[in-house]
Amino acid sequence: MTLAKATPRLTRHWTATCLALVLCASCYPALAHPTRVEGGLRLGAVLGTSFGTDSSDESQDVTNVVIPSIDLELSVGIRDTSNAAGAGYRIGGMAGFRGLGASIYAEVPRPWLGTFDAGLGFAAHRGEMKFLMPYGQFGRASGSRSSWFLRNGIAWVADRDSSTWSALWIPSVGSWRRFGSREGAIWVTAVVGNQPRIERTCIFFECFSGTSSFVRTSVILGFTYSFLLASP
Repeated sequence: MTLAKATPRLTRHWTATCLALVLCASCYPALAHPTRVEGGLRLGAVLGTSFGTDSSDESQDVTNVVIPSIDLELSVGIRDTSNAAGAGYRIGGMAGFRGLGASIYAEVPRPWLGTFDAGLGFAAHRGEMKFLMPYGQFGRASGSRSSWFLRNGIAWVADRDSSTWSALWIPSVGSWRRFGSREGAIWVTAVVGNQPRIERTCIFFECFSGTSSFVRTSVILGFTYSFLLASP
């Protein structure tokens, strides 16, 4: 497949906008989960919108872009409810326009921090880029139905065919709400640092070289919705 070279700048940006749902150039994985781990198998949808800029080697022009995406996540939470001082564990797998990803997370024993919650996790992703991120998460639950969280991650990212990695700071803040067996969240993630240049266009998992567009993501606004498939 060959993408025709567009001479007018407007045509190039209209093409990028129309194909944003499947191209998702320089998209970063949308990761969001509660700080507290509850047992059970869950299926969720992650809707993310990336805000950033688009530039090219052919011109000095920089254009603001908005790129939406959707991913599905299957996760399992493990917690021994008979032991209040026990840790909780979460394992998740994700697939969507951004590629494939996985994450593991461990919540520290709840008595350690009193009314607050915290945990450590690690996320990996492979799509148009490779992404590895250890992260820490801190939050507090308001009763049994709502909570907020802060997450700080240091991500190492690279072009999918490159061995040159860049370090980025990925902070997030969000709020969760539970409705029976369903959960919903809204969150904001920032991408700070020298992002790698992606010299290709990817449709799902197949990439085509020869493109020169450089999309730099600044902020990701997301919404997550999940429901319980099976409880312990």
